[in-house]
Amino acid sequence: MPGQERRDEDVKPRALWFRLLRWVLILSNFPVAFYLGIIGGNLVTYVGQSPAGISALLNVKDVANQVLLLRFLPYLESHPVFGALIIAQIPVSALAGIWAQSSREKDQEVDERATLMREVRREIDARIDARIDARIRTLRFELRQEVRQEVLELIELILTTNARNATEEERRHER
Repeated sequence: MPGQERRDEDVKPRALWFRLLRWVLILSNFPVAFYLGIIGGNLVTYVGQSPAGISALLNVKDVANQVLLLRFLPYLESHPVFGALIIAQIPVSALAGIWAQSSREKDQEVDERATLMREVRREIDARIDARIDARIRTLRFELRQEVRQEVLELIELILTTNARNATEEERRHER
């Protein structure tokens, strides 16, 4: 709601389907990274073994062979939509993986803050309970003192009344 700030301790954990989707997106980056690692290794090996050195990268056919395009090119020529999907999948997968990782880190931060807030609340509740208990003990002591005083006053009143009644009865008997 506008004007209300979101309290971290009120945030519920993400749904299972969301967490699973997030992990799939994070893990989808591994094949891309693996493929890029293979390409990098192939290119470094190619440059190192070529007599032309770094200039060997100017030969487009050899570079395409090193990045494994020649293996897939005939298939991609006959199925261009599949090729476009593969090419589009790489940046989409990378961006989705970055988002998923960021989302997971934010969720961890929220969980940590919520845990901290629960601990702080427990500590505050414990301190309040301790103060209430101390105040109750003080009030009990004060009430006991007041009740004792009232009981003593009642006893004194009873004794005084009994003494007065006894005195009056003695006077009646004497008459």
